Amino acid sequence: MEKTATYLFLFTIFILPLHTQLIYIVLPHYTGLPSELASMWKEMIFLIVTMILVSNFLISHGRIRISFLDTLVLLFFVLLLVYVIASKKDTVASLYGFRIFTEPLMVYFIARTIRVDYPIIKTFLGYFFYLGVAISIWAIFQTAVLGGKFLIDLGYKSEYGRLGGSLYISHHLFQRAIGTFSSPNTFGIYLQSTIMLGVYFYYIQTELKRINYYLYMFILMFGMIYSFSRSAWTALFISLLSFFALRTDVKKVAGVVLKALLISFVLIAIAGLISPTIVESLLAHVANTISLRDPSAVGHIASLSSSFQFILSNPFGVGLGMSGPRASLRTGTSLNTESSYFLLAFDIGILGAVLYLGIIFTMIIYLFSSIKRTEDSDIKLFKIIVLATLIGQIFSWNFLPYIVELETTIILFFLLGLALNTGTQSVPSVQYG
Repeated sequence: MEKTATYLFLFTIFILPLHTQLIYIVLPHYTGLPSELASMWKEMIFLIVTMILVSNFLISHGRIRISFLDTLVLLFFVLLLVYVIASKKDTVASLYGFRIFTEPLMVYFIARTIRVDYPIIKTFLGYFFYLGVAISIWAIFQTAVLGGKFLIDLGYKSEYGRLGGSLYISHHLFQRAIGTFSSPNTFGIYLQSTIMLGVYFYYIQTELKRINYYLYMFILMFGMIYSFSRSAWTALFISLLSFFALRTDVKKVAGVVLKALLISFVLIAIAGLISPTIVESLLAHVANTISLRDPSAVGHIASLSSSFQFILSNPFGVGLGMSGPRASLRTGTSLNTESSYFLLAFDIGILGAVLYLGIIFTMIIYLFSSIKRTEDSDIKLFKIIVLATLIGQIFSWNFLPYIVELETTIILFFLLGLALNTGTQSVPSVQYG
């Protein structure tokens, strides 16, 4: 039973990047099934798997040892339950908020608890990386060939016959890539974690031939550029810097990354000879960001200031599930902030935000400690990659409410759980691809 639950869990994580486009948008659009109902499939699987793992653990061990990190997570759960019970404005919205903040932690618990040999995990991550490459190809094809009308026909929301303004840059001259996600920024953050996995596979070198590595990384970098997501670019840059700081052979990784970036920009320039729009849009996007002529960049800065003032006036928050871009669809009122950290404080107050940050930073401390204790080079490298990915993403949380984007947050916490899983065993590597 436990083995079946483990493989069911891994399969769910594997198809998670396809969830938004296929399950949340396309399926309801063509069947009339409510989006929220359609999207509950993964929650049911995570809940079933958790119950199986807990029951098996209790049967085999008799008791559960609670670490400091577990204590923080339990306290956070209790706080969220208090907010759900105390909710008077909108119980459905509070339950939605509870799901947003607890589901990634549930995935972390499962990934940390499953008993599976390391070669199986490595094989899974390899195919997960290949899926990211395929999604990047699909994203580029959507943008360059199919266009906005295709996405509208799939069920994506439109404004006056066009996709929403956030899916374009440079006064609607260029459509941003979204892959299988709901927004270009979410797609960009997904690629950030996928590219970091690519760095991992390059290092172990038994998984991908070097020529394949350059090809795959070019496709992913190309997709990242097409997303035009400044926060995702920044997250990737911070992750690579963090990885360099944790490794001694900096020149080797830096050379690979710089070559991949150079090839990406060269090919984009070649594409620009055919269609100047992309190069023009890219340059304008960067220039407007630096000069603060971009309304979105200015909005990020203004949002941080106004959000800080709002928190000072509402130190206990306004209620679970009452803020954020998706909450407005349920509540009918717009209470948004550009920062994931401020969004936490909007929903569950300063105490809740501090508690959540305590969980994140405790994970970082645990990862550092685990890296020092790990002797196997492959597993140690994987843990460094996960730590670098986490550092990049929590930095990007300053700029956008990524914390409520379950697809990318779940993937991050899944990797964290694997990195802190003490049950994985190192045995001879398996080759594929």
